[in-house]
Amino acid sequence: MTESLEIDRQAIREAASRMVVLSEDFDAALRGLTEIGAIRDDGLLSGFLSVLAECLTEASEMRAALSHVMAATGGGLGFVASSTEVADVASGEYLEPRGESWA
Repeated sequence: MTESLEIDRQAIREAASRMVVLSEDFDAALRGLTEIGAIRDDGLLSGFLSVLAECLTEASEMRAALSHVMAATGGGLGFVASSTEVADVASGEYLEPRGESWA
């Protein structure tokens, strides 16, 4: 059984011709809409860009705040470690050791 792959050149030429006509029609429609003012920046794009800029600013501020929270958390954890060590030493004077741990 022999299979072949053939290209219908005439069908391709017809499709190419239709695409050219469609592109010309599309271009003419766009020109017409532009001429009557139907296609222009009606402010939606500028509003979007304004909101985008605000989001980027908020994200930057959030990252800075997160950095401060992380630093404060680290400082707090350090304080907890120090204060529990001081508490252990202070309470050790009044508690009797029971094996490896305090009870």
